[in-house]
Amino acid sequence: MSTTTFSLSLVAICALSLAAGSARSQAASTGDVREVGPRLELFVDDWLIERMNGARLQLHHPQPREVAFAFDQPWEGDTCGGVSVFQDGDLYRMYYRGSAWDWTRNRQQYELVCYAESTDGIHWTNEKAARLGFLPASAARPK
Repeated sequence: MSTTTFSLSLVAICALSLAAGSARSQAASTGDVREVGPRLELFVDDWLIERMNGARLQLHHPQPREVAFAFDQPWEGDTCGGVSVFQDGDLYRMYYRGSAWDWTRNRQQYELVCYAESTDGIHWTNEKAARLGFLPASAARPK
């Protein structure tokens, strides 16, 4: 991507962001009803809240629970992160980054996108990547 193309893309993104923010502010000031349908909404700002008489927004601290997903497959390497989870119909899909670090040479061996799925968001399977052959030839967890 050229510098000019990148600059034009960045300007377009900024313009769209400003337009969306302006529309949000205008809707809030006119008292328009926002249709959220059946989806769940996380209240982290006042976009969906008209007034808060005697109430306040408060984020609670995370509570330690059991492990829902272990990064323990050989193709994931020794470091994983960048986890994104979304619901797709009755299936939860998780995409995350796996990579292997060569500690003796102090450099990365490989990096790849990994995939796992779940029907309940708690119990996950990620064997599909191995069956589909998306693994690099060097994908082996160091001992």
